Amino acid sequence: MASTMLTLLNAQDMRRFYAEGHWRDDTIYSLVAENARKTPNKVALRDRQRAISYGELVSCVDALAGDLHRNGVKAGERVAVWLPSRLETAVALLACSRNGYVCCPSLHRDHTVGEIGRAHV
Repeated sequence: MASTMLTLLNAQDMRRFYAEGHWRDDTIYSLVAENARKTPNKVALRDRQRAISYGELVSCVDALAGDLHRNGVKAGERVAVWLPSRLETAVALLACSRNGYVCCPSLHRDHTVGEIGRAHV
């Protein structure tokens, strides 16, 4: 079975980073969810077209994370995200963080659907 880990770090270095306090168990999602509990109506994200609150953001993230899980995506698996720089991209990143998926955003907006499909094979 192929490895789903995308890191060059070894277990010893990772333990040391935690022990020294450089790394914590928080995820991006857990930090956003904490803000949603404390200040649900505060603006969390804004793009050119709209702004959403922390409460709305967590609701959208939880819905996408649930959809991905129901469709069989498992923790550690990669999720390709092919979206422009908008709120939806942040929602996808946070949904991956929530469920332990590896988010792989595309930085190339000029790929065709055919090219993306061939890259998956």
